[in-house]
Amino acid sequence: MSSMSSENFFRTREEELARLNTELGDVKELMRDISSRVSQIERHVKRAFAVPESTKPALAKPKGVGPDRPSISPEQALEFFRELTDLSRENGSAAIEERLEGMSIADLKLMAHELGVSFSSKPTRRSLHAGIRGRVSESVMLSRNRNVTAPAADQSNVRESQPGKDQPD
Repeated sequence: MSSMSSENFFRTREEELARLNTELGDVKELMRDISSRVSQIERHVKRAFAVPESTKPALAKPKGVGPDRPSISPEQALEFFRELTDLSRENGSAAIEERLEGMSIADLKLMAHELGVSFSSKPTRRSLHAGIRGRVSESVMLSRNRNVTAPAADQSNVRESQPGKDQPD
């Protein structure tokens, strides 16, 4: 043990402080890298999946019925959407505007949320109407879609029933 000197075995106070400061700097740099990578992933998720930026829980609001609380349930909102779709089929898209005018902002927001309408900022009544009307129009157009071509199974039956087609001579 005499070959080891006490100088090489223990660090001085200044050397230990310098080593710890270096380690702290390295850890801080890693934390900055991690933080920037997490922010980058959050931005990507927001763009790709239209997730709101704030993931903080909403502040508790009083439980009274007010302008911020919808008066309908999500199921009632979807039923109202079906009614609007039927009304649009019968009378056109202008007919649904009256029905939307009679709804509160909170009910419109709930319906838009249930229909998957997203907004980049706080929606106005006008933008809520436009988003809901757009979903109604999509539903009406999709219900009118008719397949104008015969199914492949029917086409193969037609070929088989025609004599002389696809048969070797």
